[in-house]
Amino acid sequence: MTLEQQTEEIEMELSQIKATPACLICNQIICDHKKQDRSLSSEWNLTITNSKRGIQVQTSVKTLSDLEKFLKEGFTFFHSPQKIKQWSETGGAQMLHVTYPVTKVEPFFKNTIQSMSKKQGRAGSLLLLSSPNSSLLDQQCQLFKQIMLRNYFTCIGTLLPILPIPIYYPKLYRDLDSLLTNAVVSLAAYTSCEHVDQNELSFTRTQLADHCRSIAINAIEEVLFEQDPTPELCCALLFISTGCLLRLNGDEARAYSNLCWQMISQMKPHQDPVQEQVRIRVFYLSRYLEFNFLKSAESTRGFTSTSFHISTLPTHLGCEIEDRTTYNSLCCFQFVIRLMSCSAYNPSVSEETFFSYFSGAVSSIASSTIQGHERILLYVRKSLPVELQIGNGPFEYTKEVTCTTPFVLRVNAVYYIYWLIIHCKIMQSPSDMDSTDAHSFRIDGGRALMITSICIDVLSKIYTALTAVSPCSVDVYWLATCLDISHLLSTSKNIPIREKAKSNRAVLSKLLKKKIGVDNYWQEDRPSRYCNTDCKVRSRCSSVTSDSSGASSCCDSLCTEDTRHEVSTPLLDNLKESLRKYMVDNKIS
Repeated sequence: MTLEQQTEEIEMELSQIKATPACLICNQIICDHKKQDRSLSSEWNLTITNSKRGIQVQTSVKTLSDLEKFLKEGFTFFHSPQKIKQWSETGGAQMLHVTYPVTKVEPFFKNTIQSMSKKQGRAGSLLLLSSPNSSLLDQQCQLFKQIMLRNYFTCIGTLLPILPIPIYYPKLYRDLDSLLTNAVVSLAAYTSCEHVDQNELSFTRTQLADHCRSIAINAIEEVLFEQDPTPELCCALLFISTGCLLRLNGDEARAYSNLCWQMISQMKPHQDPVQEQVRIRVFYLSRYLEFNFLKSAESTRGFTSTSFHISTLPTHLGCEIEDRTTYNSLCCFQFVIRLMSCSAYNPSVSEETFFSYFSGAVSSIASSTIQGHERILLYVRKSLPVELQIGNGPFEYTKEVTCTTPFVLRVNAVYYIYWLIIHCKIMQSPSDMDSTDAHSFRIDGGRALMITSICIDVLSKIYTALTAVSPCSVDVYWLATCLDISHLLSTSKNIPIREKAKSNRAVLSKLLKKKIGVDNYWQEDRPSRYCNTDCKVRSRCSSVTSDSSGASSCCDSLCTEDTRHEVSTPLLDNLKESLRKYMVDNKIS
C-alpha cells in the first residue's frame, strides 16, 4: 500500500465515523450520543496531512489525560477486528451485474403464496363451530389454550419476543377468552412447533387453531370500528395474518397484514411503557411481513409503502432484565431489528432501491452500495454481545458451532443470511471462475463468491445445530435457499469451495428432507422418530417464570425432557411436493 493510499484510507475512516448509522448504548437507531461525545471533545482538532517526511498528525490535545481519552476513543474505531478497506482499486464507482437475481428454489415459495385460497381455513373453522361437538370443543379448547400459551412463550416467544414474556404470559393465562389470547394460540398452533403434547385432546390441532382464530376474527370485527387502534390490537392482527399465511389463506393474510401495517405505522408513541414496547416490536415485524407480501406479489409496484421508519429500537423492560434467558432473547431480537433497519442508513442508495435488489428486481448495483452496506452490517454486529455471537464473521471460515440455544442460533443465522443474500446475487458463476484472484480491496464477483462460500458453510453448521435442539426454529425458506446456493457452489472450479459446497449440500439436503417430512432423518439417528426421555438429543426450549401460580405451574422447564411430536402444517404439506420436485430436477440426493 502506498503512502497516498494509507492517507486516503485514514481520511475516509474518519469520515465514516461521522456517518455511523446506529448507537450501541441506547435504544435509538439514530441518537445523539456520539454527537455529544464529539461535542465534549470539540476543542480537539485533528489534522492528517501527507508530506515528503510521511504522514503528519496534528492535534490540539494539551494534557496527558486528554491524550489518553482521545486515544481510547480513536482506537475503538481503528482497531475494528473486521474492517473493510475504504478505498478500492476502482474507487467504488463501478456497477456490478446481478448474475443471480433469485435462486432456483424461490419461485416455488412465491407460487405457493400466490396460489393460496382465501376460503379454505375460514370456511373450515365456521363449519367446525356449527358441528354437534361444539360444547365439547369449547371445553377442550380451554385446556388447549393453556397448552399452546406455554408452548408459545417457551419456544416461539423467545425467538420473536413481541409480547414481554413476564407480563403477558400470566396475563393471557388468566384471560383465556381474550382477543389477544386467541390470536396467540391460533398462531402457535398453526406453526410446525413440535414441543407440545395434545394426546389427551380429541380434536386435531388444526381444528382447535381454526376455532381460536375464528373467535379472534369475530372479536376484531366487533372492536375494529368501536375503539381506537391499540398496540395489542395490532399485535393480534399481526398474529392472525401470519396464522392465515401458514393456513394457506393468502388473501385473508394479506388483508390483515395491510390493516395491521396501516394502523401501526400511524400510531403515535404510547405513554404506557409496556404498550409502547409492544407498539415498537409489532411495527418492525409488521413492516417485514408487508415487505414479503409485496415481494411475492405477481406484479410488484415498488416498496415505497414499507419505507416508513420509527427511530426507536425495542428495549428491555425492567421485568425483562431479571431472567437471563429473557434478557438474552431480547438482545437477539434487538439485533434482528437493527439488521432489518440497516438498509435505511446506507447513504449511497435509497432503501426502496435496496429492497428491489433483495427482491431480485434490479439488474445492476453500484459497488459503493455493497461496500456501504457491508460497513453497516459489520458495525451492527458490535451491538450483539460477544457471548451471543457465533462464527468468525463473513471473511473467515468457521470450524464448528457449539451453541445450543435456539434463539441465539437463529439470530446468527439471520446475520449470515444478510451477507449471503447481498453477495450471492452478484457473485460470478462458480463454474466460470476459480476465485484464486479474489481481492479484499476489490468489490467484485470473485470476492462475492468467496463470501458466499463462507456464509453457506457457517449456515450449514448453524442449521445442523438448530435442527438438533429445536427443529421448529428452522425456517424452511432460508434452509431451501442455502441448499440451492450450495448446489450452485458445488460446480466451482475452486477445489476448496467445491468440496465444501458438496459437503454442505449433503448436510442441508438431509435437513430439508427432515423439515418437510420426506426423509427418515430421525430414524437414522435416534431410537424412534419422536421418542421421549431416553433421547440423547434434547430440546433446549427456554423456561419461563412468572408470578402467576397457574402460569408458573404450566411452564416448568422444557429442557429436561424431549417433547417433540410430529406436526404437519398446511404450508409444509403444500411445499413438500414442490421442493421434492426441485431436488429431483436438480439431482440433489
